[in-house]
Amino acid sequence: MDSVLSLNFQDAREPGSIRELPGRILRKANVDRYIQYLGQWSTKDASKINSILSIARAEVEKGKERFGKVMKFSGGPGKSDLAVNDKEIAIVTTAAPPWLTGSAINPALRAAYLAQKLPSGSHVTLIAPWLQSKEQTIVFPQGITVNSPDEHVQYIHDWLLHTTNGEIGPGILNNLEIRLYPGRYSHDKHSILPLGDLTDYVQKQARMVVLEEPEHLTWYHHGRAWKKMFPWVVGVAHTNYIEYARREPGGGVLAFLLERVNQICCKAYCDRVVKLSPAVQQLPRQSVCNINGVGAKFLRIGDQKAAASRPRRSAFKKGCYYLAKMQWGKGYTELLDLMAQDAIGGGGISVDAYGSGDDSVAIVAKAQEEKLSIQFNGHQEGQGRYEHTDTALQEYKVFLNPSISDVLATTTAEALAMGKFVVAPDHACNTFFQDFPNFLSYKDAEGFRAQVQKALHAEPAPLSPELRHRLTWEAATDRFLVEVTRGAPEQSRLLPGLQEEQGKPFESTRGHVDGLIANVHHAIATVPGARAVAGAGPVTWQNNVQNMQVKHDVRAFRRHH
Repeated sequence: MDSVLSLNFQDAREPGSIRELPGRILRKANVDRYIQYLGQWSTKDASKINSILSIARAEVEKGKERFGKVMKFSGGPGKSDLAVNDKEIAIVTTAAPPWLTGSAINPALRAAYLAQKLPSGSHVTLIAPWLQSKEQTIVFPQGITVNSPDEHVQYIHDWLLHTTNGEIGPGILNNLEIRLYPGRYSHDKHSILPLGDLTDYVQKQARMVVLEEPEHLTWYHHGRAWKKMFPWVVGVAHTNYIEYARREPGGGVLAFLLERVNQICCKAYCDRVVKLSPAVQQLPRQSVCNINGVGAKFLRIGDQKAAASRPRRSAFKKGCYYLAKMQWGKGYTELLDLMAQDAIGGGGISVDAYGSGDDSVAIVAKAQEEKLSIQFNGHQEGQGRYEHTDTALQEYKVFLNPSISDVLATTTAEALAMGKFVVAPDHACNTFFQDFPNFLSYKDAEGFRAQVQKALHAEPAPLSPELRHRLTWEAATDRFLVEVTRGAPEQSRLLPGLQEEQGKPFESTRGHVDGLIANVHHAIATVPGARAVAGAGPVTWQNNVQNMQVKHDVRAFRRHH
């Protein structure tokens, strides 16, 4: 905010201060105002004024390297100078591999495929959280830890090579920069919260910044305003936070408040928001499009299953399974309810459930108490125990996903890519999948039972070339480029000739109201007491011992890179 960066011109009269002044001027929103202030000096200060102006103009010329934006000295803030590197894009995410949640793997794959898609000379940066080892064991697969930020970056790099199954080679990934920011795991939110000012970790010359889960990243943001720092900021809404809030004690009030907070954060910090499905709440300047894809290795498994299928001989050896982190909000409430109603109706359905999590003990206890036909696997071995391509899961024919808290389930897309049936509710989160013949939807418990029986006694149809392509990251990246460019200024478009779609133009995203909202949010978020009341948990006090150690790890990593 301007008030934070106020300029004391009396100090500028002191010896040795002139050299520091231009850089401070360049960080201001209106350079002309300071020229007027300089004009108030007496004529005896004319030589100092000329010195300051000369130095400032020189600093403007070096602004590309120093500040990432060029400020027009005669007329206030200028546009980003995109001739320096006109395809700079940063993707900021709330999680990253080895964690196998959708909001970890999809942004990483998006960054890799963008690095491949954009023209030569482009640069993509993935910015992900760093956790210390104690918190890594909460979210990473059993037995996997990374001992340093360097190891974590290398792990993400190797994971991308493996997951893309040769579609993204080492040469492409050399053009993908991976940065880390300090984070802490919040048990009550089952997610990672950032420490410090995230804008510090984004290259200043970025012409577009993508905030994956923008609400999440900005709830407690107390740094510089994203839209003041970068020419175009796009949010990608992955998570149905309102549905999770409703399931908490006092959920009605909590959901109401959270819905308004999410709208405030997105309006203050995003020029556009892309929702993966209609399941997400209404957000400012929104559009709805699935801009996620499926890793090539899942499609390869599906191709192999289709080739192995023969009349009267199934390519699959097992029946129904479920894969999800063991939290009530991740579909286990619905699964146990459906299985209980199936048992009342005579039974016949059995499910193998894979995963673990904070609610594993309670979920297993309830299933055992009700004598439900569910076999739990891995629930005592750490969160994220299984990946969908694990050998143990490839032989199942029917993936059950009763969750209605998803926005767009990565596991559903993966199961369809692997040639399986998917049985899931007729819900907004599944809109994208309705055209797939192997996607079987239901409206109630009776419909669930019927669709499961249908799947168990049939064989999945091979994916058509068109539907197979829709699941790929190549198609998802094309959809992404269209969505994030709609409404963008010309200088923030990522591909030459990619024009805005016809239709009602979006409202101005940089008006006084947005700036005021950002300033008020910033003022509140800087107060530790306010963050504590708002549920910031481990990031309430930014400078306690553990948080300082996490920050130190990342600072040491940055010094060596």
